[in-house]
Amino acid sequence: MRHNYLCLLIFIILFSCNRTKQSDYNPPINFTRALNDSSITIDKLLTNQFTIIHYINIDCSVCISELQIIDSLMQYYYDIGCLGGIIVSGQRVELFEYYLKPMDVQTPIFWDPNYDHFNLNNLTYDKKKQTLLVDKNRHILLRGSIIPRKRTKSFYKKTQQIIKKNP
Repeated sequence: MRHNYLCLLIFIILFSCNRTKQSDYNPPINFTRALNDSSITIDKLLTNQFTIIHYINIDCSVCISELQIIDSLMQYYYDIGCLGGIIVSGQRVELFEYYLKPMDVQTPIFWDPNYDHFNLNNLTYDKKKQTLLVDKNRHILLRGSIIPRKRTKSFYKKTQQIIKKNP
């Protein structure tokens, strides 16, 4: 009986601590330059009330092929008061720039050659969790996918709810 209470107590402590922990967004350390003609910096993005940061790995051809879709979806976030940026990690930036040229992407794209963004913010290769909603205090409010998926509440709807609660 005593063993059951101890197990229950440990279970409650473990899971309640995970839910109350708030993580902070850590911008990459070694941004070398923006990859498109954007004049905005990552620091400027993060001073906005809410910012959408999307991660792309240069070695993921599917991620690169979705770049225009992501750019067009960012417009919906601009309309509700979010600024947005795309962080591209990897070494093969010349190949990425080759694919980027004909796309006319308007969302600022930043190159993170050392995967700092990925490592500092505990991202995974799961594409359903590579978009972050960050507030001006650099707290990560939401992780998800900017591209709508079946059977999940859309990242956009969740973002709208958070913005309405925190005007």
